[in-house]
Amino acid sequence: SNGKYVISGDFSAYDGTGRVGVARVNTDGTHDTTFNNGGSGTDGIVPSLVIQSDGKIIIAGEFANYNATGRVRIARLN
Repeated sequence: SNGKYVISGDFSAYDGTGRVGVARVNTDGTHDTTFNNGGSGTDGIVPSLVIQSDGKIIIAGEFANYNATGRVRIARLN
Protein backbone atom coordinates (compact mmCIF):
# COMPACT_ATOMS: atom_id res chain seq x y z
CA SER A 1 0.00 0.00 0.00
CA ASN A 2 3.01 2.30 0.42
CA GLY A 3 4.32 1.72 -3.11
CA LYS A 4 7.41 -0.14 -1.93
CA TYR A 5 8.44 -3.69 -2.75
CA VAL A 6 9.58 -6.45 -0.42
CA ILE A 7 12.04 -8.81 -2.09
CA SER A 8 13.50 -12.12 -1.04
CA GLY A 9 16.05 -14.51 -2.42
CA ASP A 10 19.65 -15.63 -2.16
CA PHE A 11 21.53 -12.43 -1.30
CA SER A 12 23.52 -11.01 1.58
CA ALA A 13 23.36 -7.32 0.62
CA TYR A 14 21.17 -4.96 -1.36
CA ASP A 15 22.34 -1.63 -2.75
CA GLY A 16 25.51 -1.85 -0.66
CA THR A 17 23.71 -2.53 2.64
CA GLY A 18 23.83 -5.88 4.43
CA ARG A 19 20.44 -7.54 4.04
CA VAL A 20 20.34 -11.34 4.16
CA GLY A 21 17.43 -12.94 2.33
CA VAL A 22 14.86 -10.13 2.72
CA ALA A 23 14.89 -6.42 1.86
CA ARG A 24 12.47 -3.65 0.95
CA VAL A 25 13.07 -1.35 -1.99
CA ASN A 26 11.65 1.98 -3.04
CA THR A 27 9.84 2.42 -6.35
CA ASP A 28 13.07 3.66 -7.95
CA GLY A 29 14.88 0.45 -6.94
CA THR A 30 16.98 1.94 -4.14
CA HIS A 31 17.20 0.25 -0.77
CA ASP A 32 14.53 1.37 1.70
CA THR A 33 16.62 2.03 4.79
CA THR A 34 13.51 2.55 6.96
CA PHE A 35 12.67 -1.18 6.71
CA ASN A 36 14.03 -3.04 9.72
CA ASN A 37 14.49 -6.71 8.86
CA GLY A 38 15.39 -7.44 12.49
CA GLY A 39 19.15 -7.79 12.21
CA SER A 40 21.05 -10.72 10.76
CA GLY A 41 18.31 -12.12 8.52
CA THR A 42 18.28 -15.75 7.48
CA ASP A 43 21.05 -18.32 7.18
CA GLY A 44 19.79 -19.53 3.81
CA ILE A 45 17.76 -18.82 0.69
CA VAL A 46 14.29 -17.21 0.91
CA PRO A 47 12.51 -18.02 -2.38
CA SER A 48 8.99 -17.27 -1.12
CA LEU A 49 7.22 -14.53 0.77
CA VAL A 50 3.73 -13.19 1.22
CA ILE A 51 2.51 -9.97 2.80
CA GLN A 52 -0.55 -10.47 4.97
CA SER A 53 -3.43 -8.01 5.10
CA ASP A 54 -2.13 -6.73 8.47
CA GLY A 55 1.26 -5.89 6.91
CA LYS A 56 3.13 -8.78 8.52
CA ILE A 57 5.43 -10.74 6.21
CA ILE A 58 5.65 -14.52 6.01
CA ILE A 59 8.89 -15.87 4.55
CA ALA A 60 9.60 -19.46 3.57
CA GLY A 61 12.67 -21.16 2.25
CA GLU A 62 15.84 -23.08 2.89
CA PHE A 63 16.86 -21.64 6.25
CA ALA A 64 17.03 -22.87 9.84
CA ASN A 65 17.39 -19.51 11.60
CA TYR A 66 16.08 -15.99 11.30
CA ASN A 67 18.04 -13.39 13.27
CA ALA A 68 19.86 -16.18 15.13
CA THR A 69 16.58 -17.70 16.36
CA GLY A 70 15.47 -21.15 15.25
CA ARG A 71 12.82 -20.75 12.56
CA VAL A 72 13.04 -23.81 10.36
CA ARG A 73 11.91 -22.98 6.81
CA ILE A 74 9.21 -20.46 7.81
CA ALA A 75 9.09 -17.21 9.78
CA ARG A 76 6.77 -14.28 10.35
CA LEU A 77 8.24 -10.78 10.31
CA ASN A 78 6.51 -8.11 12.35
